[in-house]
Order: sequence, then structure tokens, then C-alpha cells
Amino acid sequence: MLARISNFRPWWRLFLLFLLFPLSSCVGPLRKVLEPEAPREAARGLSPVRPQAVPEFRDDLQGARLLDAVRSSLAYFEKQNLDRRVSFGPDAYPSAAVRRHLEKVAAVLEGRLDGRDPFKTLSAISKPYQGAGKDGRVLFTAYYEPVLEGSRKPDPRYPVPLYRPPEDLVSRGSGRPYLTRHEIDRLGRLAGKGYEILWLKDPVEAFFLHIQGSGRILLEDGASLRVRYAANNGRPYRSIGEVLIQTGRLKPGEASAPSIKAYLRAHPDERDEILDANERYIFFEAVEDGFGPRGSLAVTLTEGRSIAADPAYYPRGALAWIETEAPILDENGRLKGWKPLRRFVLIQDAGGAIQGPGRADIFWGSGERAGLEAGYMRREGRLFVLAPKDP
Repeated sequence: MLARISNFRPWWRLFLLFLLFPLSSCVGPLRKVLEPEAPREAARGLSPVRPQAVPEFRDDLQGARLLDAVRSSLAYFEKQNLDRRVSFGPDAYPSAAVRRHLEKVAAVLEGRLDGRDPFKTLSAISKPYQGAGKDGRVLFTAYYEPVLEGSRKPDPRYPVPLYRPPEDLVSRGSGRPYLTRHEIDRLGRLAGKGYEILWLKDPVEAFFLHIQGSGRILLEDGASLRVRYAANNGRPYRSIGEVLIQTGRLKPGEASAPSIKAYLRAHPDERDEILDANERYIFFEAVEDGFGPRGSLAVTLTEGRSIAADPAYYPRGALAWIETEAPILDENGRLKGWKPLRRFVLIQDAGGAIQGPGRADIFWGSGERAGLEAGYMRREGRLFVLAPKDP
């Protein structure tokens, strides 16, 4: 799910914005009462951290690719209204201040601002806010960009269509849900109506493409393109891993993506029923293959550095630091242990299944190996969002 659904919340009354606008130039963050554009949920999602409780911000990737991710967030902020306020828990900062903070971060990483340890410098210029409320725990999962084989035309080798949004989706999707997965894939309610954009080989991989929300498709003619999320059918998302556990097909703790795929392929007679339990259906759009995978901010995602989080609680495009564990796989792709993961990341995506302050999803990269590792990733940890210390 690279291109993801953002959940927007109503703004506060506009007359309050008019009354308080002259205060927006004050130094430092604005308290919640001065946040006409900040969602109420944000105040519950992040909490300022006492100086003595701030962890040592180290980076297990030694800074690799961090500058690329920062530049992607800067590209996002270049298109934003600089007077718009960005919520960090109970506080709000002008978008211009967050942008300047990221420019300082880029200068540090480029060696232009400070000759000391760059990670200590990043800590020194940032004010941390911890995610997930009082207990401070966040469940981290991971997602990736699948690379699949496809065709522009259907044939027996490529029987599984990907659809663009149907013309009646908007009217039917506003106020009541659209067709279910069963109605679309099993009953063929959209087949032959011109909504197909291409066809894939494997229904299991097509289903997981719906979960990821985006992917790269290698076509028969040697060309390639990317498909990304365009819309959904308004139906609820349901984890088929939970279905397999609840029905006794898998044991708790076994519902990783590799295990789920293996079960579906070993039991083709049960496959469609299991897939249909998740009624949520994704419609795609095709984009040129040349800009890399993109998330909900319409900027290129960076492997290991971009994360998805709920925009109702976490500021889009902001710098963050995470602490959790990453899977270690053997040469056959089997889990053999866990290793510490402590690094700087950027909040550059969102997802329909990534909701609330206690969830975050790490973009793991593209291809089969990234998919294997991402499939095992489900560990708790801590998340700190870094605001400008001196706006």
C-alpha cells in the first residue's frame, strides 16, 4: 500500500482562524487553543518529552539514504501554504518553520551546518514528541513495492484484472459502499466494461498488491510501469491473517505474509472464500515507471526511511525517530531472529489499515526480498516525532 488513504478531519470554525491569525507569528509552538487547522485527535497522539527522557538518537543505517528522504519531504513542503499550521500533539507550528527545520536537517547531513556528530546535531535542533499517548508504545509493521509480471491484454497466462475506478464509483461510494470483492472478482460485475488497465498472473499476488496499494509491473513487451492506489470501494478492511487464525487454519503468531501465501497456494479450493473475507477492494491508476514508488504525499518513498502513519495524529512530512526490531532471515527466507532497528525516518505515507496513534508502517523497499522481510515485520517500539526547537 504505497499510495494510501488519508483521513481528513473538519477544521475548526473559520472565524476563530480570523481572530487568532495575528498570533501565528509568535515564537515557538502555538498551544492547542490556537490551532484552528489542527485536528482534535492530534493532541492525544503526541506528547512533549521531558529533556531527561529523551533517548540517544542513533541510526542503524549510519545515515544512508536519509538525505534523499529529507529532500522528498522538502519537495512536499514547497507546495504547502507556509502559513498553514502543522500539529505536533498539543502544539502547532507554522508550515514554514517545519520546512526550515528540514532544511537545517539537510544542511547537517550535507556537512554544511556542523562538523560534530550529525545525529547529535539533529537532536540538538529538534524538539521531540512521543507517539501513542502515555504508554508510548507503537506497533510497527512494514510494507513494500511488489514487482509482478503483467500484460496489457488478457490471456490464459494473465487472467487477473486490475481495475481503474468505475464511472459510478463516486456517486455510489458517497454515503453507501460499492461492490464487494466477491461481486467484482467472483461474479465479474465489472468485467468487460473497459475498466481493466492490465492483467496479472497470480490471484494471490494480485490480492497482496491490493494490500500494498502500489507496485511495479513488468510487461511482456519488455516495458514496465507502476500502478498505484486511486480509490477503494468503501467496504471495511479485514485481515485475512486474522481469518486464518480465527478459523484454526493458522496458529497465533504464524500469520506472516509468507505463511498466508503458502496456505492459500496449498489450499486453492479455499482461496477465494478466504480472499473474499476482506471486502475492501482497491482501484488503481497506471503511472510511468521512472519516478520510483510514491506515497500519499505524492513524493518518492525511500527504502527504510519512509513510514506511513495516521495523519489525524502525526504531521505529514515531518522528521521522526523510531526504535523497534527488524527481522533476520536465513538464505531460504525463513525467520531466524531479530535485530535492533533505531533510525531517523520521515512521515511520508498513510494507509487505511494504519489508524490511530499506536500504529506505523515502514516502507521496506521493492521486490521479493523486501516483501519477505516486510511480511514478518510486526514488533512494538517507540516513535518520536521531531519538531523545530527554534521555529
